[in-house]
Amino acid sequence: MLRKIFFSLLIISFYFCHLSAIELNKAFDMRQLKGKRVGYYTGSFDPIHLGHQHLIISALTNDHVDYVLVYPVPGGDKLKSRLDFKTRLEMIATIFKDHPQVLYTKWTPKQIQDRFAKYRNTIEIVGIIGSDVVDRLIADDATIEKYREACMPGRKLKPKHYNDTTGAITALKPDAFIVGLREKVAFGRTIGDRPIKAFIASSNLSSSEVRKAVSAHLPFKHMLDEKVETFICQQHLYQKRENKVQ
Repeated sequence: MLRKIFFSLLIISFYFCHLSAIELNKAFDMRQLKGKRVGYYTGSFDPIHLGHQHLIISALTNDHVDYVLVYPVPGGDKLKSRLDFKTRLEMIATIFKDHPQVLYTKWTPKQIQDRFAKYRNTIEIVGIIGSDVVDRLIADDATIEKYREACMPGRKLKPKHYNDTTGAITALKPDAFIVGLREKVAFGRTIGDRPIKAFIASSNLSSSEVRKAVSAHLPFKHMLDEKVETFICQQHLYQKRENKVQ
């Protein structure tokens, strides 16, 4: 599976070699997205690995969406302590800076919600869900239907969530979903009342697996894009304090 993902990503990189990703910033005209299908893929991306890449590229090349907004959730939460937002965004940019259908932004979740609100009726939002989220959505738990209903709800953000994980997950309400699956499971065709427009086969990679491998000085190159691997090594990321190169 990993070899298949690697070669598919290599082919795509040649196709986009002379083009550029799009940054959503103050100068960006949101009207450019009118009538378009925008995938919204938010997560820790700590670090972004080949499984994430495959999901993004597959959504684009299979014409499920016109663009993908890749957004690392800002800050930590009760369960995770992440690298800072800027560093994780830089890792994403090292991969996709030459892909004109990939969007990235330094906006806060509140800014994302506000910028899209004006054009919400003319832009189709497609939520992209990785296999880690799928694991929670198919858990044998009495609260699972409530969790599905609350998945990327698009509720108006409260001030305490203007720049946190909950804000990133809540900022935009998808009209439909693309779901990455590690294996064939009985998942259904909807999440709450919203349809799933596509399933994409996913790998068993995880960011925590990458971090553990780097920290323990175990092989990890097979899990990452070469550019991300170089970035991690140059910045001495995910290394135990006593093992960091001075």
